[in-house]
Amino acid sequence: MCCRSACRGADGHTNFEIGIGVTRHTMSPDISEKVILMSQEALIENAIEQIMGVWQVDAKDLRGRGPKGFDWLPGSHLVSVRAVPFDLNDPTYLTLNIMGATDPRQGGIRLSVTTRLIADFPSKNPKAVELLNVLAPTMSSTYSLVYPPRELLNQMNAPEGSFDLELFSSIYIDQNLAGWLPHFFAQMSIMHPIDAEFFGCRLPDIIGGGQPAFALGDKRDELDEILEVADQIFVPAGATQSRWAGSDEFDRFAQSFGKTEDCIANGDPSGLTAEVPFGRDTAIIQCWTDQAHPKLGNGLLVTMQLPFVDEEDQLTVAVEDLNFFEARAWTEVPQLGCWHTRKTATDRGKVAAHSMFVPNALYRPGLVQNFVLWEMARARWVRQTFFPELKDSYMTEIYKDRFG
Repeated sequence: MCCRSACRGADGHTNFEIGIGVTRHTMSPDISEKVILMSQEALIENAIEQIMGVWQVDAKDLRGRGPKGFDWLPGSHLVSVRAVPFDLNDPTYLTLNIMGATDPRQGGIRLSVTTRLIADFPSKNPKAVELLNVLAPTMSSTYSLVYPPRELLNQMNAPEGSFDLELFSSIYIDQNLAGWLPHFFAQMSIMHPIDAEFFGCRLPDIIGGGQPAFALGDKRDELDEILEVADQIFVPAGATQSRWAGSDEFDRFAQSFGKTEDCIANGDPSGLTAEVPFGRDTAIIQCWTDQAHPKLGNGLLVTMQLPFVDEEDQLTVAVEDLNFFEARAWTEVPQLGCWHTRKTATDRGKVAAHSMFVPNALYRPGLVQNFVLWEMARARWVRQTFFPELKDSYMTEIYKDRFG
């Protein structure tokens, strides 16, 4: 994985050094044995310390530190980090164990980062919702856009009131992932406060409602130096060719996982396409090395597209529901991207799709396998949660029906 340090250089700018190399995070037998023996409390403390270390959290910007998280104000918007253990006596876990919840891993922990972006978000205004959906693929990079879906509010007969639009990211860790995933998670989710500064003032005017959720009432003039990371590190690194271009990871994934009844995949040095069962059709997962992020430049784009049941019966689920329930349920699937609609090149029109983007600066070997497996798990979660009546066919059966 990557490591980074931030300090003030002679030129007055933040130095954000990223060291790349898997060997740094390959645990020796001694370290591995110690990690295995760590309790949930120790895992949480270790993960929170990793996040605070990557972000170089300054005491003056800390707005609360507890055994299961902290609040941080590096700019104008409050960033909340929370850890929830799998514990039947933990009230927060029980809250997450609602619709959409899946069986938890033994001793597992969910880490999340939430940033209040817009207050009084007009979630019942169809135009505002659609505009946000259109912006999502280019606006979001490493987080989802979460607000209470209007249909859910109507079903609950919720009174008229104000609701926040939040940025949300999460991971699920255990003993095996605690050594590197929280560190990588922190590097990805640093885009929360960075993008909040940019979109907080602009978005209400674009969507026609809401107001910036400034934690102190007004936009801060003095920002933490860590918020310069995107401009000083991510953007320059993204100006070069994708670091995943030419990689053999795509083909290796296809050879290892893409020749089964649960997944058919093809990979080459430019990317990967995989299909996984979703009822009688498939969800399509793709890795792209030639699709630059409009702000961060080149890197790795991972997408997953839901299918249709058939030509007459379009399989639909609102993307705001998907973003909301991933943030409010224990899914066992890391959320490092955003759901949105995507136009297809057919007469089927739009489908629900999920996108995640990894900046060039955060390249590390092995991420392709992790991200594709996560998208496979995400497709399975959607099918089981929102379409429990569907029975997944085998890939050979799906291809036989499709191609005769």
